[in-house]
Amino acid sequence: MGDLVTAARSFSRSPAGRAVAGLAGLAALFCVLQLVLLAVGGGAQVPLLWVTRPRFLLTAAVILGAAAWLLFSGVHRSAARLREAGALFALAAVSTLFAFVLAEAALRVGLWRMTSSSRLESLDTALSKVPQGQIASRHPLAKIIRRSPNDRLIYELAPKLDMDFGHNRLRTNSAGMRSDLEFAVEKPPGTLRVVGIGDSGMFGWAVEQNEDYMAVLGQLLNARGDGRRYETINLAVPGYNTQMEVDTLIARGLRYRPDIVVVGWCENDYQLPFMLPQTGRWTRRDISFLWLLIFQRKRFSDVALVQINDLSHADKNLVPEFFRENSGTEGVRRSLIRLRDLAAKEGFHAIVFGPINPNSVAIVSEIGLPYFNTFEKLPVGTWPEEWYVHFMHPRKGGHHLLAQSLAAEFDRLGWLAPGPGRTPQADQKGPDARRSSPEE
Repeated sequence: MGDLVTAARSFSRSPAGRAVAGLAGLAALFCVLQLVLLAVGGGAQVPLLWVTRPRFLLTAAVILGAAAWLLFSGVHRSAARLREAGALFALAAVSTLFAFVLAEAALRVGLWRMTSSSRLESLDTALSKVPQGQIASRHPLAKIIRRSPNDRLIYELAPKLDMDFGHNRLRTNSAGMRSDLEFAVEKPPGTLRVVGIGDSGMFGWAVEQNEDYMAVLGQLLNARGDGRRYETINLAVPGYNTQMEVDTLIARGLRYRPDIVVVGWCENDYQLPFMLPQTGRWTRRDISFLWLLIFQRKRFSDVALVQINDLSHADKNLVPEFFRENSGTEGVRRSLIRLRDLAAKEGFHAIVFGPINPNSVAIVSEIGLPYFNTFEKLPVGTWPEEWYVHFMHPRKGGHHLLAQSLAAEFDRLGWLAPGPGRTPQADQKGPDARRSSPEE
């Protein structure tokens, strides 16, 4: 062992030893430079960046730097100085680790506070910065919505729009509804109000302004000439599911004192919201947020920051628990039960309307909500195929047929003003009229 130590000391004093020490120092500096470039680029390729593995670079920089320092300083020639150097290295390592852990904890606390205080505060800015060149759809949803002040709704239609949406005109009123009409909160005397809650189908995706079935329904009802005024209020927003629709009714619809509420059914109602808030898990042990922030900022943005992502890019594990619980079969059932109870409490009729598959029919029947299943009532072959009546986005003819069917169903149930051949008693039926109908 003594001979080995003597040989090492002799080598460190020789020109070859000095050369090795110099090369080790240069290699350590190169590793440090690459780490700096990685940090500047945040994981993106930048000029002079040759190595993209920060852990390898950091380990190499420490080992090579320590070797160069030991060889140049000559501390290895004395046991006492070697022990002192070892203690300094240990202190530096522990201090660096402690500082890193402290910074990691501070970052996690900061992220948690930032996202919990206002999860969706950046949506308006994010939507305004959507690059036009990156929108592949003729219907860029991001251009017609804004952040909702209600975090259960996530987003809502922007008010006072007047723009081309696809190949059709889109206008919204001051309350953010697809309508050319303004509705007073106080219901005028002699007025029956129908509030629609739904998604893109009821909204009127791919049809012209005032051709969605809620608008056409209003025209048909007012043409009855029964002495009553009818107002149809369309609160549908593309991408909403049942939970968001019912929360829309609570937050925005009940103030209009609806007499009838129509749920525009779509099988997408089971899904998570089309645009989702995602939040990080601040107690995760499998990653370091600080490390990602320094060397992999793209991944840091994906993992750590709250985002609004469309459904196809959502990491379901990072979606807030509330939205996970209120999607799927149980989420739909829970929301429809809330709707049923609201109808009984507030005194309005409610009906689920659209192409309802057998599993969904079972849920609605179990809850006891009235429904109109277009699969059953409007079978294929009784209308032109190009109307797409059962599709989530019907065409103009489909919307008109749906509006006619709704008007006829309301009349059959006695939910409208008495018309020719009807008795006034029919207009006094309560919200349970559909359930007590002999045809049920």
